[in-house]
Amino acid sequence: MVPRKKRSNAAFGLSPGERLMGAVNVFLLVIIGLLMVLPFLNTLAKSFSSNNAITTGRVIFTPVDFQLGTYKYVTGQSQFWDSLRVSVLITLLGTDGAMTISCLTAYPLSKTWLYGRKPVILFFVFTMLFSGGMVPNYLLMRSLGLINTLWVLFVPGMLSVYNVILLKNFFEEIPEAIEESAQLDGAGNIRTLVSIVLPMSLPALATIGLFYAVGYWDNYMSGLLYITKPDLRPLQTYLYVIVTEAVNVDDILHAHRRPVERRSPVRIGIALAQRRPFRPQPLSPLKFRQIRLHLRIHAVDTLQQLLQIDRQAVLPFLQRAQRLS
Repeated sequence: MVPRKKRSNAAFGLSPGERLMGAVNVFLLVIIGLLMVLPFLNTLAKSFSSNNAITTGRVIFTPVDFQLGTYKYVTGQSQFWDSLRVSVLITLLGTDGAMTISCLTAYPLSKTWLYGRKPVILFFVFTMLFSGGMVPNYLLMRSLGLINTLWVLFVPGMLSVYNVILLKNFFEEIPEAIEESAQLDGAGNIRTLVSIVLPMSLPALATIGLFYAVGYWDNYMSGLLYITKPDLRPLQTYLYVIVTEAVNVDDILHAHRRPVERRSPVRIGIALAQRRPFRPQPLSPLKFRQIRLHLRIHAVDTLQQLLQIDRQAVLPFLQRAQRLS
């Protein structure tokens, strides 16, 4: 029996340079993955934390002062379930319709023998670079009678030129011999597309379908522009309105809270000045009243300059001091 020669590990292993490159790739991929995952963890931790913990910056990746009040408030509204139903409906209808239109558009454009193929492709690419804008789109939706209807949430986005180009490029990679064999067996263009091309394009269809589904689910701008009825708002629009209202209320509360916080030291100083008047020597009642008024006004002006408040904060005290004089 002839003994087999042992092969060196170098024949199957990696060179030092390849190992270093692999380690660098793993490190970079881990960093990129953390950059994508950590913001979601921070947002999730904030959703379970109290408002005080969030405003003080104590929440990083774990909840602080665990609470479920925000989820109870959002899900406790009847509009939440209406918006959820609308979002699920437009995602299903929009994805199905968009996939159908995209496939029917990309398949003919993948044929090099199609007459006028290049001008049509250039026309599609032109729409990717230039658009009418927000106001013309709104006027168009209003002229079509789609305002405050469910159709306006998914019909305008049923054709994405970017997704059509991706499908077209994938269809071009399918060998023409397979389609010709199907046509020799009597299959037409639609039958070839449904029975031959689409089953061989399942990876591309799954990717494009995911793009459409995520786009419809995350779309909140259409609800803000075209929907005024609360029962037709998508879920993302409903959440956006809640967050915006909460931020506005918080800003209003802070705006009203700042003058009170600025006045409180002034009021404390005035109270101390009233309780402990300065009496260096016995004076007449009129002279003492004038000195006390002067000291109060001087104290108010000094505190006003230090704290940078407006004179309206001490106006009641000045009126009272004038009455005493």
